[in-house]
Amino acid sequence: MSLQYSKSAMSTKAWLRGEAAYLRHPDEVGPLLNQMLSELKKHGLENLDLEAQPFDPAVAEAVAHEPGDGGEPVVTEVLRSGYLWKGRVLRPAMVKTKD
Repeated sequence: MSLQYSKSAMSTKAWLRGEAAYLRHPDEVGPLLNQMLSELKKHGLENLDLEAQPFDPAVAEAVAHEPGDGGEPVVTEVLRSGYLWKGRVLRPAMVKTKD
C-alpha cells in the first residue's frame, strides 16, 4: 500500500502529533511514521542534523546550556528534531549547547 501525499490530507500539527505518538507507542506508530516521513522527504522535507555543529539560532532553539571553555556555542544534544520544508524552517530543533 502506498501513502499518497496531499497537503490537505495532513496538516503540520497532525504530523507533529504523530511524532509525539511515536514516543509513547513506538511499535504501533513507528512503521506508519517512517513511511510518512519517507514520502514527505520525497517532496521536500529535510531532517536537521545538528549534533556537534555550531549553534545556529535560525534553525534551533537552545533550551539547555552547559558551561564550557568559553568558545562559540556548539550543539551537544538534540532534544527534539528539527525539520526544513523545501529549504525553509518548518520546526526548529530544541537543543542543548555548550560553549
